[in-house]
Amino acid sequence: MLKKKRIVYKNLYAVIVKQHLSITDLANKIKIAPSALEKQLFGNESINLNVACAIAKILKCDIHYLFQELVP
Repeated sequence: MLKKKRIVYKNLYAVIVKQHLSITDLANKIKIAPSALEKQLFGNESINLNVACAIAKILKCDIHYLFQELVP
């Protein structure tokens, strides 16, 4: 059985859904390849601080809230 891909940051996922955005929409707004953003959001690669800050700014949300899994 194939494992379904899921964004590992639950608050970020909720905000993206609430704002009716896709990963491609978000990637285009922060000017990176959708595949690169996808790898970061699905936990295949570490998320870049610049990317996290850009996402928080676009979504008009607190970065600590969006990425609470990374905050000790």
